[in-house]
Amino acid sequence: MEDIVRLHERALDEAARLVDGVTPAQMGLPTPCSEWDVRALLTHLVGGNLRWVSVAQGRPLQRPPAQGARPSPELLGDDPATAYRRSAAALTEAWQDPSLLHQQFDIPFGIMPGRAALTLHVVETVTHGWDLAKQQGRARRSIPMSCGRRPLHPGDVAALTPARQSLRRGGPGGGRCT
Repeated sequence: MEDIVRLHERALDEAARLVDGVTPAQMGLPTPCSEWDVRALLTHLVGGNLRWVSVAQGRPLQRPPAQGARPSPELLGDDPATAYRRSAAALTEAWQDPSLLHQQFDIPFGIMPGRAALTLHVVETVTHGWDLAKQQGRARRSIPMSCGRRPLHPGDVAALTPARQSLRRGGPGGGRCT
């Protein structure tokens, strides 16, 4: 399996561990994403996973609701952790075909090979995983994700592709979420 696919799976797994730690009492608490509380951030993560499943299936990437808008809470149901894990499993399954990494995808950021498109989702997952870890008081400079034996830092993800520009200034999160 290609390294970016394994890295993506690891990012999804680590984000799932963070989502598992969210309690119902935390859902209304603020996050480093100034526009979103924990529920909105989790809904964005689940919705993002489902949007990238669509990309792998050849459908256009749909943009999420505008900044500050509340994503549909129905995506989470009564069990946000299960909703996240289901969306992550569907996304992992959708990207198992190695030919997708070489296929061209037309997404709002431009036309790019699947490898670059999947890297964008790694960046998104790591960034919002950091936002959630920060909200939980668990954030560190090094996000505890790895591909193989080497820890993954936000800068490592940024170096994978020109998608690094999507990492916002001020570190992951940076106060604005998309």
